[in-house]
Amino acid sequence: MVFNFENLPEERAEIPGLRVEEFEFEVPVAPYDLILEILPRGQELKCLFVYNADLFDRGTIERMAGHYRTLLEAIAAEPDCHIASLPLLTPAERHQILLEWNHTEVEYPRDATLQELFEAEAQRRPEAVAITLQSQCLTYGELNSRANRLAHQIRGWGVGLESRVGLSAERSLEMMVGLLAILKAGGTCVPLDPVYPKERLAFMLEDAGIHLLLTQERLRQAFPQRVLKVVSLDKVEDPGSGSGPHNPRLGVKPDQAAYVLYTSGSTGTPKGVEVLHRGIVRLLFGTDYIRFGPQEVFLQLSSMSFDASTFEIWGALLHGGRCVLYPDRVPHIAQLRAVLDKENVTTLWLTPSLFNTLMDSAPDVLTPVAQLLVGGEVLSVPHIGRALSLLPNTQLVNGYGPTESTTFACCYRIPRTQSLTASSIPIGRPIANTRVYILDKSLQPVPIGVAGELCLGGDGLARGYLNRPEITGQNFLPDPFCIQPGARLYKTGDLCRYLPDGNIEFLGRLDHQVKIRGFRIELGEIESAIAAHPAVSTAAVVVREEIPGEKRLVAYCVPRHPANPPTSKALYDFLKEKLPDYMVPSDINTVEALPLTPNGKVDRPALPIGSRTPQAENRYVPPRDAHERQLVRIWEEIFNVRPIGIEHNFFDLGGHSLLAVRMMFRIEETYGKGLPLATLFAEATIRHLAACLRAESLKEVHSAIFPVQPGDSRPPFFSAWRLLGGTLLPQAGSTSRPGAALLCSDA
Repeated sequence: MVFNFENLPEERAEIPGLRVEEFEFEVPVAPYDLILEILPRGQELKCLFVYNADLFDRGTIERMAGHYRTLLEAIAAEPDCHIASLPLLTPAERHQILLEWNHTEVEYPRDATLQELFEAEAQRRPEAVAITLQSQCLTYGELNSRANRLAHQIRGWGVGLESRVGLSAERSLEMMVGLLAILKAGGTCVPLDPVYPKERLAFMLEDAGIHLLLTQERLRQAFPQRVLKVVSLDKVEDPGSGSGPHNPRLGVKPDQAAYVLYTSGSTGTPKGVEVLHRGIVRLLFGTDYIRFGPQEVFLQLSSMSFDASTFEIWGALLHGGRCVLYPDRVPHIAQLRAVLDKENVTTLWLTPSLFNTLMDSAPDVLTPVAQLLVGGEVLSVPHIGRALSLLPNTQLVNGYGPTESTTFACCYRIPRTQSLTASSIPIGRPIANTRVYILDKSLQPVPIGVAGELCLGGDGLARGYLNRPEITGQNFLPDPFCIQPGARLYKTGDLCRYLPDGNIEFLGRLDHQVKIRGFRIELGEIESAIAAHPAVSTAAVVVREEIPGEKRLVAYCVPRHPANPPTSKALYDFLKEKLPDYMVPSDINTVEALPLTPNGKVDRPALPIGSRTPQAENRYVPPRDAHERQLVRIWEEIFNVRPIGIEHNFFDLGGHSLLAVRMMFRIEETYGKGLPLATLFAEATIRHLAACLRAESLKEVHSAIFPVQPGDSRPPFFSAWRLLGGTLLPQAGSTSRPGAALLCSDA
């Protein structure tokens, strides 16, 4: 940009015999991207903008001219004012951005709680099915009655208003009964993912002050014994008529916490977000981003620890719809197709990573879905374009919002005419009863097209962070633009800008928070965990994306004793005991020192990229037959790692649930038949998968030769296997439980 103030004499040159006049002419080609020329003319300044039309349009330049005039007028009116507080927006723009585009107030049951709204549906539709899990189901009346009985028991165990109660369960009818019972008892639900490391679960239990944990019998061992009371939901005795099935009346208020959801923390420890009843109710009533109602069927696919589950569960149950529980922890393409078809699912939420995988591998899986929400990460424009083409009867919605604003703050219903030449898909506008501002560092609103920090307000805001008053005060501020008493803003740390039509474009982060497969991760927490290893001095973590759409975490650590550095495997195992799987880096590199910027901060772009090699300590074992060679090719393509041997572990290589889905689909494509995901989780090696594929082939042969005999409880291929000289061995790491066997052969 060039700024040119032409402080020339105003007197015109007098040339005998010539008349001199000022002449304006157009510049055919701008010598610079943007030029502002200022020409003093008496008491006025004449301003001329010359710009590159490939970079700016006329509307942008006209807005820029208005901003400059507003700034000059403000300086003239208050010459001693601090420059950061001077306005840029014209009065009309300020009104548009702060008021018109935030005119989202609509009537909704803001004084109701989740359990009250559910109880109203149960009274209206007691025989309607509320929850489905494969062949099991509960009607609204049954779910309400069972939850009431458990709620009365919970009250007897000392739970009062906003008592925090832990809930750790796999998707089941018991999980839903437990969740509703906690709320009916006046408590606050703290979801605890049973696959988290014990150390992390212990921290969450202590931080939340949990004295009662509802879980399942098979999960009890995942928790430390210091919890005051642990109750297995699948072992709770029905108290019969003694406690009564009536709805508890405890005076729960909508501004009380319904959930505490733990998110990654930049200080090295997770922090609990206190999500209010009113925030969830505001998410689901008075909105227009999707349809809600008794005709809708929602699939509950997210972990209870993930805030998308609040949308999946209560979006159905507060409107008389049906909530379908996905039967497994990790989605499998074939099973997802079967569930969506069988249950007639109409509404589905997916992370962009899973959405992209489905669009690349099996887009027809999503054909039955009428309302598809995708969010948690930046959307891929090519994949959205593919969906618009292949899913003509599906309404796509880009949903944006951090946990602190209760799942969604903005939504964008993607039109069929969406431009696919843009670099990104907008996140849309604020949903009902939500305010959105894009502010500069001085908390002043920025003009259209100018980047700033996205700040959120309205009824969706969480109370703050449990036991973290300092962090709460830093991120939740008084709202200077709202006249409602006590109105607050949440500073998201997201860099955004307004588009001319009022939609918002996401541009990136202002800090080191990242989103991977929908999970929100503070890199600082991983760095603190690595640095806690006694052999590590300091560490840095970055995100790499060698394969488009496949983000992975890569760690760099400086050893405390360079002559005796820790192995990558040792650090990997150390982190597995402290962090959830999705936060464990796929690569851990040892470096002599971390590169620094002139300001003394870690220069992350300067960290070496290096080449990916298996970090597992298993020695390389080459493939021995066609099955193993084909699986090696699939794994090397998925991981972009070479060479991979048949004893390398899928998860040690950086594998995760989404890559597992992709890998299993490739197997199904290659062999014409699939393997259950449980096969991989039993033993995640190529040797094991190849043996299972051989066993599947033998089953097909044997089913034609040896039909199942009445009363024979053994799998029909066992006898054929023995005829062929096979041996039945226990599965690696298994006990003698029924079915824990693996067919092995040197064939």
